[in-house]
Amino acid sequence: MKKLLYPILAVTMALVFLVSVTTVAFAAPVTGAIWTTDSTGDRVNQNIYEYKTDVYLNGGPKSTRSPGLPDGYYYVKVTSPNGQVLGSSVGGIDGAVTTVQVVDGRFLQLYQLWTIVRSAASNFANQGYDDTPNPGREYKVWLSRDPDFANSASKTDNFKVLRDGCPCICPIN
Repeated sequence: MKKLLYPILAVTMALVFLVSVTTVAFAAPVTGAIWTTDSTGDRVNQNIYEYKTDVYLNGGPKSTRSPGLPDGYYYVKVTSPNGQVLGSSVGGIDGAVTTVQVVDGRFLQLYQLWTIVRSAASNFANQGYDDTPNPGREYKVWLSRDPDFANSASKTDNFKVLRDGCPCICPIN
């Protein structure tokens, strides 16, 4: 009986160790940072924009003294500050997913937020994100390695938009 108990105990302990190490590895926070900027990318944490189409997403760090974002592909969503989903790069009727890419700790390019998410009100079928219900016109952008946007796998940044909707595109006469 003892000869049978020792191998079972050893396997059980090995599994417990493996699960605990794996859980700690996946629970490690994402390094680096994300921020909103304008179309030039020169501003870090500009945070106030006239229209939703003026908001661009960037990240890394800007300096070489800090660790950047882990390389790979990330999902994006926009919420109100209290978490109401207003747009996402995941899901929708057609199941399409849009990701942004990080290489060498930095975003591969500037990403216009409006073009990489789809509106929650349209069941994630139409490009863009909905107006926030927040009276201060505040939004939160999420960047995550997890399509469920677990806090441990995500970075966030808040920003404000002064006008609802988008600017009209006027014809040239």
